[in-house]
Formats: sequence, structure tokens, C-alpha cells
Amino acid sequence: MQQLRAESVTDRQRQVLDGVAAGKSNGVIAGELGITIDGVKWHVSELLWASGCTDRHELGEWWRRQRPRSASSHAFWLPAWPWRGTAAASLRVGVMLVLTAAIVAGIYVAATRGSSQSSTIGASLSTASLGKIAYVDSGDIFVKTLPDGARQRLTSFQTDATATQPYAAPSWSAAGDWLSFRQGGDAGVMRTDGSDARVLSTTSVVVWSPADDRLAYATGGGDLVVERADGSDRRTIASWHAGLGVDGALSAPIWSADGTEIAYVEDRANRDGSRYAGIWVANRDGFGLREVYRTEVGSRDSLQLLSWGPQQVLFARLPSSTADVADGGTIEVASTIAEQPPVHIVPRNPAGLLDGGWISRRGRSGTFVLDDGLGRETWANKRIGVLQTVTGVFYDLTPSGVAATDPAFSPDGTRIAYAAMPDAGAAIGGGEAAKAALARRKIWLMDTQVGEQLGVNQRAFTSDPAYRDEYPQWSSDGAAIVFVRIDAQGRASIWIVAATGGVPRAVVPGWSPDTLAAASGPVGYFGRIAWAEALSWWRPPGAVVASASTPSPGGG
Repeated sequence: MQQLRAESVTDRQRQVLDGVAAGKSNGVIAGELGITIDGVKWHVSELLWASGCTDRHELGEWWRRQRPRSASSHAFWLPAWPWRGTAAASLRVGVMLVLTAAIVAGIYVAATRGSSQSSTIGASLSTASLGKIAYVDSGDIFVKTLPDGARQRLTSFQTDATATQPYAAPSWSAAGDWLSFRQGGDAGVMRTDGSDARVLSTTSVVVWSPADDRLAYATGGGDLVVERADGSDRRTIASWHAGLGVDGALSAPIWSADGTEIAYVEDRANRDGSRYAGIWVANRDGFGLREVYRTEVGSRDSLQLLSWGPQQVLFARLPSSTADVADGGTIEVASTIAEQPPVHIVPRNPAGLLDGGWISRRGRSGTFVLDDGLGRETWANKRIGVLQTVTGVFYDLTPSGVAATDPAFSPDGTRIAYAAMPDAGAAIGGGEAAKAALARRKIWLMDTQVGEQLGVNQRAFTSDPAYRDEYPQWSSDGAAIVFVRIDAQGRASIWIVAATGGVPRAVVPGWSPDTLAAASGPVGYFGRIAWAEALSWWRPPGAVVASASTPSPGGG
């Protein structure tokens, strides 16, 4: 990918790169720099991702080629003031006033230009890069090409007198030619013009391959099935071990980033009275089936798959004592190439990860951002955390006093969009008090500095007091952000804005997603609405889309 330039690396990165180029081990580099070995591993992992190198040897060669050029780079600086006396002081003041005026003028010009360019979304964004959205409105699924396409109804719940269940959970196939959906307790698929619709076996969750129009789902009979969107090339990947248990099931699977492997959880009650929960991995053709993790004997914990890292599966452990999945669980990582002890990542409960929450991966690296914080109230004690699965390092990016959720890496990994609001405190139980507090939730952005620090330059991106803003998602080229708004009357709408800022524009202004009613009104379930149940955005190929939700049952 080669997006890192030698002149942009930090001093600490230079020190680590010098050690790598000299062939030194992580331990030697750590000793020389006075940092931990995990710290060196973090830097090396991030530098490998940012430079596009595949291993330490290649990284060292890259740095040896780049280092001579980087030595000549200079930071912006002002010379020391050699003059003395009143006249010199007046000169200094005059120079600083001129500099200040120039900076203010530059900010004003940039702000004016940004507002002008983004006031008409089509003038500043490529329509080809925006793709199309599918969304549920009053029980039916609609499709619209962004930003100005006419909406097309694909289903007939509102007009079919015999229809008893509304549609929900639209989700695009990789090529954008098919949509999966849920109707009642069954899942189905159809083409994006509404034709060739078919209901799958008794299952409620369908997961599309990121590589092609192939889907995976767990049937009511306990099988994990992979097939093409039209139903051809159907393969049974696995079945729960019925001979060992009196009851059991396979979870909704998750795909590896390249679509070649699948992970799933088998959960069963054994005939001897014990309980089993384990993570299994297989190739998409059903070969190479292997167990990569299991709970301890006698454990009553359940497991929830979250995402796929580099030769790793990221999952959450939900203790049997947890009253609700929204309370979260501890996060661990299982290797997919060997039976190794899991890496414990987060000692605190990451809120919402098991309840339609967000976890976002930086490209195909092992760096993730996620919701973190005790309690199910999203308006209190919630932060954006970052974890590095290779080293197990975890820390929060956002400060106390701010309740932040829904993080999403930009496709190039240089920015993070998220929703944030002043921390309202856990004493608010809901109702009008929660609604008023959530009205202050807006879209925010932060920048990343590869290998050294994430979460710099945190700033509000939207600011319209008439709306609560959340659920930000990036276009495939990183040029636009789509997000959801709720007004004071509880009405929802879908908006788009240039990622450089400016005036957002409504692309679905009058929206009645059934998820609002199901979630007890516009407050949602403790401030969280499962938007993935009502909205899906297909983005054309060309960039890695960093954000992905877990499987779920500017200026304005």
C-alpha cells in the first residue's frame, strides 16, 4: 500500500526503524529505547501496515532506501529572535500579528471554500464512488442510488393484504447484485430489482462473503451452509455434534477478509450435563475444519464472534451471570492456525458489542477500534477504545466526560468517525431526560498517527442542534460520510456529507424504519438503535471498507 512517507514518521518511529534496519531484535530495540517489548511490537506492526511491507526484512530494506531522503526533511520553524530592545519588541509583535492575520485568513478561506464546495454534494463528490443504499421503510425494503437516484420498492408488505410480517435487515452481496433480508423468523435473498426472491431454511441471519456473491448461514437443523446467491453450489460446511449433546446450535458465521475461510461457534448442552462452547474454522469449501478455541470444562459462558484479524478470530466471552447481552463481555483473540491460548484483550466490559454495536478494523491490519465501557447506557461511561491484536495492547482514545460510540475507520485508516456527546451520567434511566441528553449526540472525527498515537485532533463534525446524529459510515474512497439523524419529534432521516466538511444533505428525508418502534421509540435501547437492522450501504469496489457491524438477530 506504501502510504507512509519517510518524512512523515515520528522520532520514535525513526528509532524503531533504525533498529529494524540494523537487524536488531525487538528485545534489543526495547532495551536501547527504554520501552517495553510490546511497545516495539506495536510500532513494528503499525509500520508494516502503513508502509505496505510484508515482514521485518522488507521493512528494513524500505527504511534503508528512504532514510537518506528523510534526513533532509525539515519541520516548519521560526528563527530565534536575536534582537533586543523596544524597537525589536515592536517588530516581533508586528511580525506575529501579520502571521496571525494570515493564519486566520487562511482558515476563513478554507472554511468558505469547504462550505461552498459541499453545499451541492454532486459538485464535490464522485457519484460513481457513492454506490447505493437499501433501507426498510414502513415494513418494506427500498433501494436508492446515492445521492439523487429515485427510490425503488422491492417488497410489497404495505400493499399485500396476505403479508403478516414486515421486512428487516437488508444486506448487500459483495458485487451489489443481491440483497439478503429477514421476514419474521426466516431469512431470504433476492436480486436488487426484487426478482428471484427465495426464503432460505429456518434461519434469521445471512452473512455475505466479502469476495463474491456467496452467502453463509446456519440452518434451523443445525447445519452451516455456504451457497451462491442463486442457490447453486450448495455445501454443508459443518453440523453441530448431535451425538454428543441433547441440544445445540451453530452461530451466525463470520468470513475472513479475503472470503476464503469461515469461523463459527458451536454451542451445546452435553449428555453428561456439562456445556460446551467452541470456535471452529473451515475453508469455504468445507475442508480444513478445525477447533481453535473452547471454553473451560464446566463453564457456562457463551461466545460471540466479532471480527476476523490477521490469522485470528476476535470474539467476546459473555458470562452466564450477565443479565443482558448489551452488558457486554470480555474480548479475546484465538489463533486460526494453531491451538494456542487466547490473548485476553479488554479487562472491562465493552458496551454494545454484543447488541448490534460496532467494531471497525484498520484495513487488514490487527488494529481495531470499538465501544468500551461498563453498563448498557450509551449516554454514560462510553469511550472509543483501540486494540492491537498482535500485541494485546488496549487503551481508550476518547476522554472521560464524553460518551462516545459507533467508531468507524476511514478506508485508508487515517481517520476515525464516531458519535459523541457529553457524558450524561448513569443516573438517567430513560424517557425525556435521556431523549434530551441524546439530542446532543453528533458525528465527530479524529485523526491517526501511524505507529505512535491514535485519536489526535478530535473535533465535532456535525453541529445542528435540531438533530441527534449517529451511525457514521465512510464511502469506499473516503470522500463522503453517510449517517443517521433523529429530530425532536423522533423522525429519522439518512444524510450524506463530504468528508472534508460542509453542509450535510438529506438523501432519505422522511424515513420510518421499523427498528425505531421495536426499540421503544427514538431513545432506543439505552440510547442504542440497531441501525444495521434497517439500513445497508453498498459501496463499489476499489478501497477496503474498514467498518463492519457484528452480526445482529461538517457543518450541519
